[in-house]
Amino acid sequence: TIEKMKLLDSLLTFIDVNLISCLIPMILTLIVIEAFSDDKLPTKKALGLICWIIISYVFVSSIKFIFELVINTSESVFSSRWTGPYYFAYWMMFFFSIILPYTLLFNKLANTYWYVLIIALFIRIGAYLEYFVIVSSSLRRDYDPTDFNEALWPWALDLIMNSLQGFVIAFCLLGLFILLEKRKSLVN
Repeated sequence: TIEKMKLLDSLLTFIDVNLISCLIPMILTLIVIEAFSDDKLPTKKALGLICWIIISYVFVSSIKFIFELVINTSESVFSSRWTGPYYFAYWMMFFFSIILPYTLLFNKLANTYWYVLIIALFIRIGAYLEYFVIVSSSLRRDYDPTDFNEALWPWALDLIMNSLQGFVIAFCLLGLFILLEKRKSLVN
């Protein structure tokens, strides 16, 4: 089971780095294309696929979290997070990253660009709260504030690269759905 957990963790990390971290630029690109395009481009289909990627990722993350709760014998790790000095950030992270994205299961909400954008923002806020909990608890434990300055620079570079990656992925999704529609019309 340890190898399976490592594989699941690697898969979640891959999805997080390549898709979840660039949700906001992907959705913003779809909003801009929908607003300024005269043609009927399949932006709603791309938005639907993005919603299902979010829901699938959150579901697998939830299963992993529950599995770790059941398997982990030392409750001190989780109880210190739930009730420790940064409990507010942990519970906000939990709500934003695990609970709130399940509202995308409602079609009326999932078909609204702005709602999906807000959910993507809350997912990123949850990730940054996790980062805050990790950094602040390590600073509290290690008493070395210079570690925070070293951790800030890669974060800014990641923000720029994720924006670029999200823009490219949104155009690739649109291109994919346009090709599928053309292929469907050629077959009919």
